[in-house]
Amino acid sequence: MISLRMGKPLRVVLSVAALSLSCGLTAQADIVIDDFNSVGDPNPWPAFQTSLGNNLITEVNLAGVLGGTRQTTVFGGSFVSGSDLISARIDSGQLSYNSTSGAIGALGLFYSGFPGGLMQDFSNETGIRIDFAEYGFSGENAGKGPITNLTVDIFNGSNNASLSRSISSFGAQSVFFDFNLFSGIEFLNMNEINRISISINPLDSGLDFVLNSIKTVTIPTPGVLAMMGMAGLASMRRRRRA
Repeated sequence: MISLRMGKPLRVVLSVAALSLSCGLTAQADIVIDDFNSVGDPNPWPAFQTSLGNNLITEVNLAGVLGGTRQTTVFGGSFVSGSDLISARIDSGQLSYNSTSGAIGALGLFYSGFPGGLMQDFSNETGIRIDFAEYGFSGENAGKGPITNLTVDIFNGSNNASLSRSISSFGAQSVFFDFNLFSGIEFLNMNEINRISISINPLDSGLDFVLNSIKTVTIPTPGVLAMMGMAGLASMRRRRRA
């Protein structure tokens, strides 16, 4: 028989964890808005834009998409030559956006739960996180400094709240939209969010990015906070003794 000895700090953390579970204070999961694992039938991807205007793709009955409906808009802003284009594709749990060296465009995502609306309770959420697997320029534009504006709007009936942020660094990253910073958030009933709009607006040509997921970030429950606090205290005591 193998004997496992536990130090006091570890015993304390495990005791708090057990208490949290026994009291039903388990961690709540983040709300997945889109994990990009589902596409429409027939599959509408890839999508292209080669001129000014936009290409709207509507997909319904999607698993892993809040409300089951995703509307994606591929915008064309400017094109230097007839060979320039903007493309988007959803495949293998990722959304990819690519633009050639002479094309400037944008991407929009809209979640409405059509026809009934999302009617989603966001009162226990702190914000929305957009996870990028890749972000940057390719080809002859690889040396440019990337700047992209991102805007998230959430709606409750006719009221909406909005927050814009910018990306200015290459590579994989997560961009967090804190609900406390949204303009107009005080006018929303967070218990009944019925639409979400996300726009990703590169300010230069030749920009590529890949999205992994879009989800909320949930407020930790009291039990989880207590467990985290006890774990932190135990860790501090351990370091002091070392």
